[in-house]
Amino acid sequence: MKIKKLISAVLFGSMLLCMSGCNISDFSADNLLRPPKAVGDEAEIEQLIAKTADSGYTLKYPKNGKFRSAIIMTDLDGNESNEAVAFFRNSAETSSVHMLVMYSKDNSWKIASDNIFETTDIDSVDFADLTGNGKAEIIVNSTTYTPNVGKLSCYSYSGGKTSDIGSGQSCSSFVTGDFDGDGTSEIISLVLYTTENEALASMLDYNEDSKSLYAKAMANMDPNVVKYKNIAVTKLDND
Repeated sequence: MKIKKLISAVLFGSMLLCMSGCNISDFSADNLLRPPKAVGDEAEIEQLIAKTADSGYTLKYPKNGKFRSAIIMTDLDGNESNEAVAFFRNSAETSSVHMLVMYSKDNSWKIASDNIFETTDIDSVDFADLTGNGKAEIIVNSTTYTPNVGKLSCYSYSGGKTSDIGSGQSCSSFVTGDFDGDGTSEIISLVLYTTENEALASMLDYNEDSKSLYAKAMANMDPNVVKYKNIAVTKLDND
């Protein structure tokens, strides 16, 4: 009986509080579930995405790798100021994903490029200095209709512009690092066996003459492997 009286008193007190200053609409499900509004740079970046998409958009989050955000802030040109890389799908499109590269100039965000992948998802993203100029390239593995096999694309950014330095290679998983000790990064790309691809590991390096990536070395892999869960890079000796 005492418990019932206590509950009634609490409910009555809540009703008096609400009647004295709150609106019942403040407690609607929409208000409770609405995400906080973006402010500052993030708000301006989202406005650029919305303007580019025009008919509405859905942010696309990389499914694997170190970078899982749909909007990634990172210093691409080494000037100690971040650029933004955003992935989204236009509401009017069903089989393509946009990668918007943006930079800040004169306290305003501007678009460097709108790169379009013929895919429905982004598998993974990474950044590494592949050209040796002290600036980070954008490396994207987008999914394909073949399970666990994507397509690798690489872009170089400088001075508010991006350029394609290598796209189209089949890739199941990749990792970056300075594998040949020349002071710049390379890509190790692993691809699983399919009816269209051999099970292969490739080291992709940048060629200054052609301004593009090429396969510097290759090795056959086990065709029975169905998925790479994790790749780690480390030195095993002093060489």
